[in-house]
Amino acid sequence: MTAKEERKMNRKAVFKSAFYDHSNLESLTIPDGVTTIAAHEFEGCSSLKDLMIPTKKQKATVG
Repeated sequence: MTAKEERKMNRKAVFKSAFYDHSNLESLTIPDGVTTIAAHEFEGCSSLKDLMIPTKKQKATVG
């Protein structure tokens, strides 16, 4: 993950195109506190096999 991607992950939302078309991305852990993930965010991530999303009891919006 690049430094730019890490900075984006420190926010409460994953905005459009943060990970779009990252074909070498194999795994990703979304940190606690992220409440919004943009629609089609992982489109083109053809190598993505593991995606960990926080399990806290807070509402998250995808899309």
